[in-house]
Amino acid sequence: APTVAPPSDGEWQELIAAGDLSMWEVVGNSESFEFQDGILRCIKIGSQPSFLVLARNGAPETIRNFEMKLETKGEGKSNSGVYLHVDPGHLQTPANPESGHEIQLARNAPLKSATGAIFGVVPPSFDTGGKLSNWCTLHITVNGQNIRCELDGREIQNYTESLNPSERPGDSNKHLRPE
Repeated sequence: APTVAPPSDGEWQELIAAGDLSMWEVVGNSESFEFQDGILRCIKIGSQPSFLVLARNGAPETIRNFEMKLETKGEGKSNSGVYLHVDPGHLQTPANPESGHEIQLARNAPLKSATGAIFGVVPPSFDTGGKLSNWCTLHITVNGQNIRCELDGREIQNYTESLNPSERPGDSNKHLRPE
């Protein structure tokens, strides 16, 4: 289950307990998320994406600096991700958010969009191949303008974003929201 903690605090908070999505708001089709044998399954239904948005206090929230660990596995042509620093105002319709970044979770994808890529910005530091075919641990750390990811203990991403949009690779409209 995904867990999150502020980098300096060290106390992990479980975000999804088996069968309980009470801290989350569904944007899109709620049938896209189901628990099977205590495991959250995300299933694409229709042509629009669906999202789970952290809403511990009843409203979407953005956590600026955090560590997140999740156990993940992809099947078939899985294509999913973890969004960071999304402006809650961009989550009103089920379309890919126009703000923030997405850490890719994709099975059998080209390197630029493989697991660990920051979508539209930078690829992962190595080709994960079919790694998502088996259970693996993704550890994401966001601190200031830095995004660091490890896949099963191996660094796959270490990206520090420039505050100057003209110096950013890829889509400069998508960015971390400074404090």
